[in-house]
Amino acid sequence: MLVYRRTSDKAHWRLAHNHVQHSADMMHGVNGFRRFWVDPKEVKRGKWVKCPCGWRPDLGTHYAIKEHAKRWRCDMFKWGPISDRWNENSQGQ
Repeated sequence: MLVYRRTSDKAHWRLAHNHVQHSADMMHGVNGFRRFWVDPKEVKRGKWVKCPCGWRPDLGTHYAIKEHAKRWRCDMFKWGPISDRWNENSQGQ
């Protein structure tokens, strides 16, 4: 189960985002990127895992589906952290 806005009864739910390619500071809704809250039971089942992508580090740990997190780990190994890649792209290099 997913929710897009936190309510008082969802206080322990986990912050997550979808699979859309994004920058470190991308806002909800840009180019199809979405952030939402995931039921902790889904995290325990292993469907959602801690995401290594570097999106919004100021918000703390966030989660993504297993396949997305795996792709980010491979991308980070090849090209480095998201913040480095975004800065290089935005400078036209």
